Amino acid sequence: MLLADNLEVSCFRISRITDDCVGDPPRLGKQLAIELINRGWIGGVRSWVVRNSWRHARGRCSISWHSGFLEQNILLLMIRLRPKLATMAVSIVLLFSLMVLHAQTLTSDETLTAELRKSDELLLTAVHTAERAVWQKLAAPDFFYLDEEGGVTYLSDFLRELEPMSSKPLVIQTYKLTRINDTAVVLHEDTDENKVRYIFTETWQQLDGQWKLRALHITNVLSDPPAIALSAAQIDELVGVYRTGHNTCVIRREGDRIIAERSGRPDAELKAETRDVLFQPKWDPRTRMIFLRDAKGRVTGFIVRYESSDTLWTKVP
Repeated sequence: MLLADNLEVSCFRISRITDDCVGDPPRLGKQLAIELINRGWIGGVRSWVVRNSWRHARGRCSISWHSGFLEQNILLLMIRLRPKLATMAVSIVLLFSLMVLHAQTLTSDETLTAELRKSDELLLTAVHTAERAVWQKLAAPDFFYLDEEGGVTYLSDFLRELEPMSSKPLVIQTYKLTRINDTAVVLHEDTDENKVRYIFTETWQQLDGQWKLRALHITNVLSDPPAIALSAAQIDELVGVYRTGHNTCVIRREGDRIIAERSGRPDAELKAETRDVLFQPKWDPRTRMIFLRDAKGRVTGFIVRYESSDTLWTKVP
């Protein structure tokens, strides 16, 4: 509640700042940086943000260029300092996005869409052929790649790690671009030769008359694992009532189907990845139910595992 209250106050204050500073980008950027410092969101590192964002923006940039650069610095700052501040980082970026929308109009640009799509196709091919010159031409000097594990790779390291691949390049399936003056935000979905899906989010910017890729984030679209069939006897070993705290889950068999029942929720059909590992199709591919057994092979409970977090459910005798 305290965080929500603080965020609401800050939204109001930043809205007032944008109203007062429309048409004056340097003053707008400075006032927003001061507001972040006063709110304590970048307290101990204020000089770093001001030095690396404000000095580049002062007196010679558009609002979108300045705000985008400051957003990037704040996001990287949160990653470097405290990974658990991701929610706050997103809130800050949202506030800056609202500021940009307040001052400018989002537009589509068919010509630019075609140009950047072609550039992205060249970059995808260059990843597989290790053509570093293509990336050096199309990526900004401060380009960074944010991977699914939260790692940040800058251009020099990215180029050094490129190695030729035997697989085919990804194929772009959908491509959407939104332009804000000299900045373009791109979202495209790609597939590989095995039909695995990937979502790309990119920030392009026009620097010295050339469109350059400044930031890239790739997410693998997760899918369910292959399911195996369990015999009626194997399913019956899992059947029972399980509890964690005040919550109860009932596992039952309906023919060759495994059904999980919880109070206040619709029944869910489960599938088996292995004899003792179940998952719920089309729900969350990162979650598993892992059944536990004693020395005699009898089921004693299960763990709901979400990535590195486990919740123990104990079987009621």
